[in-house]
Amino acid sequence: MSKFALDLSPLKKYRELRLLFTSGLITRLGSMVTYVALPFQIKDLTNSYIAVGLMGAAQIIPLIVFSLYGGVLAD
Repeated sequence: MSKFALDLSPLKKYRELRLLFTSGLITRLGSMVTYVALPFQIKDLTNSYIAVGLMGAAQIIPLIVFSLYGGVLAD
């Protein structure tokens, strides 16, 4: 089981890496809270699942379109 464990010893050794790792965790946590909070708030304010679905579409459609375009540019 130890061969699958992450080696966290560089975090103990390098302060800058600890700060970068911690800030990344905090940023990621904030993003995940936003992904849950926005649909919840829209449902709470409008009481409409259609509005929640439209908000989700407004988030995912540009992601799909620009991901495809960015993939073509990367190739």
